[in-house]
Amino acid sequence: MKTARCFACSGTRDAAKYLCPTCWAELPPATKQALYLADGKAVARFRQLLRAISKKTPLGAIEIS
Repeated sequence: MKTARCFACSGTRDAAKYLCPTCWAELPPATKQALYLADGKAVARFRQLLRAISKKTPLGAIEIS
């Protein structure tokens, strides 16, 4: 299994995941559900997540549409 740095905390995450397990657990359920969707808007949702993280938005407050 390949690993990479977590986008939120710089911890270790699975390369196929967005965040480490600890940071992922902090996201609201609706945000996780939106990020699970594999459709034509998946990349846009991922970019929303990265923008929110770069703005230092608390993980529990990130809303992805």
